[in-house]
Amino acid sequence: MSLIIHTFQSLNFLGKLFDFFSLLFAMKAITAFSLAALCAAASAQTNLYYRAPQFSPGHWFNTSKPIQLAKEKGKVVVLFFWTFECINCKHTLPAIQGIERYFRGHEVQVLGIHSPETSYEVPASHLAKAIRHDHIDFPVLQDNNSRNWNRYHQQFWPTVYVIDKNGFVRGRWVGELNYGGVKGEAQVEKLIQSLL
Repeated sequence: MSLIIHTFQSLNFLGKLFDFFSLLFAMKAITAFSLAALCAAASAQTNLYYRAPQFSPGHWFNTSKPIQLAKEKGKVVVLFFWTFECINCKHTLPAIQGIERYFRGHEVQVLGIHSPETSYEVPASHLAKAIRHDHIDFPVLQDNNSRNWNRYHQQFWPTVYVIDKNGFVRGRWVGELNYGGVKGEAQVEKLIQSLL
């Protein structure tokens, strides 16, 4: 009889241990899903007003000379922090290109800052190939040392800033512009329109 009771207690303990590990696994899965959703999900801030940091020097693509933010006064600047292997950046790129086409001929300048996440993204030849492959026409600053990333206190790819004609950041969008039907592209366009 005591053997049966002892066996039952052992099974009860093992059952509770199994329940504990099942709960732990479920929490880990939920946390992983939540982190993935957070990275893809977007958040907008349109009530910002602070001086945009000037660019740290670096190699530029799609322009004959380095671009200085101070010389872009009189234009609304759309600043796109990205990296070419990031899937969320790839999902956002068509929206950025759409904004660039929509406002072409207006006082709007789209600029990309490529801050690499992986060692493969560091060589200029790899970035140049990605720019050609993705048909990127706007100027792109290679930010291998992350100086510009740090000046803007960046944390996530992609991030889009809207800078007014006087050089002040007026909006920021973190994450994919159109993730989950949030219509971030339309919100960014609306903010740009209000600053023209």
